[in-house]
Amino acid sequence: VKCLYNTGKYTPKDFFVQYNWTEEMKFTELTIGKEYTVYAVFILFNHPCYLICNDIYDGVSYAHPMFYPASLFEVIDNTPSKYWIHRKIKHVKEDSMNDIGFPDILNDEYFYGGVVEGYQKEVQVFQQWKCLIDREFERGNNKNNRDEEHDPAHPCSRAIASRVEQNN
Repeated sequence: VKCLYNTGKYTPKDFFVQYNWTEEMKFTELTIGKEYTVYAVFILFNHPCYLICNDIYDGVSYAHPMFYPASLFEVIDNTPSKYWIHRKIKHVKEDSMNDIGFPDILNDEYFYGGVVEGYQKEVQVFQQWKCLIDREFERGNNKNNRDEEHDPAHPCSRAIASRVEQNN
């Protein structure tokens, strides 16, 4: 996705109450015009939100991946990751929606909290999925290259193979 806006003015008003946001607030960790990889899509307060690694992401607990409202971005490639799965959720109002992402974030309700808190296991697992998804899309978004075998010399290839094997 490409960032179009980085102020509260372009976020759903439902988030103002839930997160104490305002129209004047700025997401200084997002750069307008920059492209970001989406690692999951969750519906929060009936609005799609993208899990991305912003400009200050450092792979440790301080700067963890964050969910941002989709309204801040333009979709430039709507091809889902081949590693994503869907989770359908039923709500009290009989509504249903789908969250989309890699298996760990959907199958373990505490996973994202562990990443935010900097728990080593969850951070490491997120980094493995990040590596996998980044590599899937790093070859110029060429769909033919997405199915190529990963280079075993790449630093995250063993970890990736392990994650995929565990989730198949």
